[in-house]
Amino acid sequence: MLYYLFLYYFLIFLFLFLFLFLFLFLSLSLSLSLFLFLSLSLSLTCFFFFQIIFFYFATGTNDITVKVGVSPVISIAASDIDDKGSNIYEISFSPPAGSGSKQTVKVYRGLKGTTNSAFIYYQRPVITNIVMPIDPANDDCTSVSARCPSIDVTPGILPTKGATVVIIGNNLGIDTDMNSFLFRWQSDEANFVDNLHYRYTSGLFVGACSVHSHTKVQCTLPPAQGKGFTLFVEIKEQTPSAGAWPGSGKSISYAPPTIDTLVLDYGPTLNPGTITVNGNNFGITQPSMTIDGKECVVQLKVNPAAGYHDTFDCIVADGEGANLVAVVTAGGQVSSGGPTFRYVCCFCFDG
Repeated sequence: MLYYLFLYYFLIFLFLFLFLFLFLFLSLSLSLSLFLFLSLSLSLTCFFFFQIIFFYFATGTNDITVKVGVSPVISIAASDIDDKGSNIYEISFSPPAGSGSKQTVKVYRGLKGTTNSAFIYYQRPVITNIVMPIDPANDDCTSVSARCPSIDVTPGILPTKGATVVIIGNNLGIDTDMNSFLFRWQSDEANFVDNLHYRYTSGLFVGACSVHSHTKVQCTLPPAQGKGFTLFVEIKEQTPSAGAWPGSGKSISYAPPTIDTLVLDYGPTLNPGTITVNGNNFGITQPSMTIDGKECVVQLKVNPAAGYHDTFDCIVADGEGANLVAVVTAGGQVSSGGPTFRYVCCFCFDG
């Protein structure tokens, strides 16, 4: 009998203890529960005022902060907290610049945060153009101009040696943002991929890009050749709705090869020997060349990794004739115009 009486009072005491503990916890630790969240699609550089409504079980409005994604916490002034009555409060705040969809929003009092979360959605990245400044050190390119021609609107201006370009758009993030991002130069046709600039969980890879703001990124496109190049961009798991730039099934080609001089531009009909071909955009891999439709065997460079961009040697085939067209093919593109080659007779007898 005494055993059951003891158990009875023990259970009553335990119940009262748990009730008191729960009451103190809810009163002092600010166990917040988000009640309503106004979901907006925000620009990365936005300064919209934003509101959340929540149940608030403690008293007082001091030491309240809001955290959005991986951004630093936002301190909330008492004047930004509106008591709606019945333990419902409304916070107004300006969300930080950021990137990505479904960024977690939590409210804190001190170190105690909400038991659940809400989300905001930043806008997708948009690329409006990629321009190639004539003077990268001094030309401030914010749009297409005579000093900042578009590599899309002006085909074939991108040299095979590579060039500094400015990616212009919106919602491109910033490189100090801890969210992940990727800028990739690619071509299935040329079997080429180069991750120019990215941040993954392993850290930031600045790579070929020196300036990265919400509206423009300055990068050096790598040496390459051929056609079918696009820029793939992903900012915190969001990609442009138009797909890889320039979109609409279009792509960028590197400049086609051009021949300036042949040294020498003549030779004997038998064993004419080796000539040097000078010009531009001969590419990063061994090009091919013909004179009057016959192969001029291109010689492998001592350092092939340096590319063949402006000069190479080739062995001319036997032949005859004058004003013979020389043609270089690099990356599937062929030269047009330029100097010609002529064969000369070393031992000619008249009649």
